[in-house]
Amino acid sequence: MKVFFCTGVILLATTGAAEAYCPSVGRAPQAPQSYERPRPPSCLADARFGEENNCDDRVLTRYQSDVAAYIAKLEDFAAAAERYAEAAESYARCEANEARDSLDK
Repeated sequence: MKVFFCTGVILLATTGAAEAYCPSVGRAPQAPQSYERPRPPSCLADARFGEENNCDDRVLTRYQSDVAAYIAKLEDFAAAAERYAEAAESYARCEANEARDSLDK
């Protein structure tokens, strides 16, 4: 097989029909690490048992924004994982079609 480079485009030339190119899936997305998950402030410990918390508003606001940021990371990961799965499916179908086509020749 001969490979020709032409302004960033790779053209494959073979003795028979040109083979289709199945694009690589790339690296799988990485989930946020468990240590990134915000821990509740200690002032919320009593609130777990039905009592009032003794947190000041600044601490609660900070915790809420940390949780929102962590949820956003999880949602970004979920969307990236869906895109990765779609690319993997496309790649597998392309490779399967290539294999079928090679049997027909």
